[in-house]
Amino acid sequence: MKDQSSQDEAADIYGIGAWGQGLVHVLPDGSAALNDPLSPDKPSVSLPQVVQDLSDRGIATPILLRVQSCFVQGLVYRKIALQKPRG
Repeated sequence: MKDQSSQDEAADIYGIGAWGQGLVHVLPDGSAALNDPLSPDKPSVSLPQVVQDLSDRGIATPILLRVQSCFVQGLVYRKIALQKPRG
């Protein structure tokens, strides 16, 4: 990917806005990546790189990735943030 508009186009194609809940985004190379909502300063994890790393270990696709800690913590964090009174 060359620019932000290309990243935005990829996000639209993937439909990330509809299901990503801020936990998934598109990297500059166009691949999908996971964010850690509790550590926003940490680098995102490229999903294609995860698949490649598993393949390098002899684990073939299709695979089911469970990212419970990232997503559950993120959703709990979001729920708590939404429940806090504003003011």
